[in-house]
Amino acid sequence: MKEHTGKNKIFIVIIICLCAVIIAGLIYFMKLKGGSDSAFKPDLDSNAKTQTADDTGEKPTGIRIPGYPSITIEADKKDVQMNLMNPEGNPCYFTFEIVLNDTDETIYTSKMVEPGKAITEVTLEKALAAGEYPATIKITTASLTDERGKCRDDNHCTVTGGRTMKKRSIRTGILFALLTPVLLICAENPIYAATTQTAGSATVSYHVDPAYQVTIPVDTSMQFNETETSYGNIVVEQAQIEDGKCIQVSLLSDLNLKNSNNSKAVIPYQILAQDEAGSRPFTSAQYTKAGEETPLTIAIKKEDWKKAAAGEYADTVTFTISYVDKSE
Repeated sequence: MKEHTGKNKIFIVIIICLCAVIIAGLIYFMKLKGGSDSAFKPDLDSNAKTQTADDTGEKPTGIRIPGYPSITIEADKKDVQMNLMNPEGNPCYFTFEIVLNDTDETIYTSKMVEPGKAITEVTLEKALAAGEYPATIKITTASLTDERGKCRDDNHCTVTGGRTMKKRSIRTGILFALLTPVLLICAENPIYAATTQTAGSATVSYHVDPAYQVTIPVDTSMQFNETETSYGNIVVEQAQIEDGKCIQVSLLSDLNLKNSNNSKAVIPYQILAQDEAGSRPFTSAQYTKAGEETPLTIAIKKEDWKKAAAGEYADTVTFTISYVDKSE
């Protein structure tokens, strides 16, 4: 009888343990579900439509940036047409902001646009009278894969220190700001094609606006004490430009990775352009045809690695892609 009672107790204990395991599993599952609900959810722009564009089918090694030398819109209207596109294959969402250069006034801000989609119907903050308005299109990116919604190129350099550490590693990345100057042409009656008739003949004319697409580097990593590593290439994928004009890509940065917990702790670095003559600090380059490219390298001196305090480091690089007169 005692033996039978003992077996019953063991059986009850096993059931209780199984119930505890099941309950713990359910709690864990609910936490995971709750975590996914609170994860980053992109605020997609409902006006963005699928865009059919020429594509090589190759996945870009960076971020493709479409060029906007000029945009012609209808004057005195808030609802206008333009093409704000996030090229197919990009690793990130685009958010567009249009700012008037003379007044620093933002006249349009989109929500997130997925790769392969474009906004063609835009509602401005205010209507613009007929005339020409120098402006800048600011493109903000957010990663498709990072659940926190941070841009894939919004990486932090992490230096791990400690007496027992014989090896330290650093994951380098640059937070990008993307600027594209544009000339807004506001016309009362925009005409993109015209037909002129004379006796017995007809002449059809069509104005082709300049267009281009440039790919910039997106992400890289370096091991501790590594003095140079490939940063990727600036590549002109498309170039439909006028004679005497060029695509200019400029880079602006103070070239210091900053420690997130100590503003005085920095790691100096350089971004170098590689060509047949060797390496040189990259500030800008001009391009006139598709296929031209500039390989870039990130360089950090060994003595600067040795001085680096433990912590996370980051820097911001601003790429400006402009349509300008070609330098002789």
